[in-house]
Amino acid sequence: MRDHILININGTTHRIEGDASFQTLANYLRQDVAATGTKTVCEEGDCGACTVLTRRSADVDYRPVNSCILNLAQLDGSSIVTVEGLRASA
Repeated sequence: MRDHILININGTTHRIEGDASFQTLANYLRQDVAATGTKTVCEEGDCGACTVLTRRSADVDYRPVNSCILNLAQLDGSSIVTVEGLRASA
């Protein structure tokens, strides 16, 4: 059994270990990745300010999700694109 998760964020792989994997994606993006374009306003998934694109390893397309209500542990093996990642690819 692994003691970490791997998430690709804007083309960079992040290894997250231990209790850190139980924080929300929005908090991780803002505090650890400095991707401050992802906002946390309602922290309930209603307003959409925290929306990012995710793609699981088996999926073909990216899907929008509310990052304020997703724990990192739920996203093991996923690719994430934030607004900063969209700007970089434009």
